[in-house]
Amino acid sequence: MEATPRWKKCERPGSDKPLPCDGPEPCWATSACRARHTRVVVSMISCTSSRLFMNRRGLRLTVVLCIGAMALTACAHRTDPPALRMSTIATGWRQNYTVNGVKTEPTYTEDIEYGRWGNRFAVRALFDGQLLGYTELQLSDSGMTRVLTCSRGLVCPSLPTDAYLVTVSFLSAFYRHALRATGRILRYRGRRAVCVAIPGSGGLSSTLGQPCLDVQTGAYLAVQFNGEFSGPMVDPWSLHLSLRADPSLFNTQ
Repeated sequence: MEATPRWKKCERPGSDKPLPCDGPEPCWATSACRARHTRVVVSMISCTSSRLFMNRRGLRLTVVLCIGAMALTACAHRTDPPALRMSTIATGWRQNYTVNGVKTEPTYTEDIEYGRWGNRFAVRALFDGQLLGYTELQLSDSGMTRVLTCSRGLVCPSLPTDAYLVTVSFLSAFYRHALRATGRILRYRGRRAVCVAIPGSGGLSSTLGQPCLDVQTGAYLAVQFNGEFSGPMVDPWSLHLSLRADPSLFNTQ
């Protein structure tokens, strides 16, 4: 779903009803708004030219003034993109994807891979080729989740509340018709993303940040806190998202 910036509508003179100039192009480019601005310019020329006695120099100045005024009053200034329902976005999520990246810790660097293969979700962390942790979840069409694999020493909730498998929580809410969040589309590393609170998290998202999900796949990309991207996420420069599942990710423990 492409996030097309919306443009403010022009006001119809003498009426509260807006002119139909809402679309992906600047609204002054539509016929309705061109007509409106034509009337404004003609009115300004009549008023201003009478004061400048309609000599050539005055006419040129009138045209310049009108163009400047039209630029200032044009309805083509951008507004914030509209908030979209997450339930609408989730409808188009693909069932397969793989995300790879590197996460830099204070004393070491780990390789992160996570993804979706149908109704299964998994994340694997490696350090120098050695397994640090692995989690695999399964999600049913009714929204029920089940932990298939959880590495020793890890805590693996069936509804993840942060990081790489948080997509499961959003899809679970979607399947249960409980996904009521809305969000605005933004750009992250060349991908369209939406940052929203975790379903049923209460105040959790406000303290830990809001996960940012890929619009096309629902894959977790980053976490946003106070307008900044920071927290449990792969280094932005290393992020790579594939629209194919990696079956080997679901055969490793």
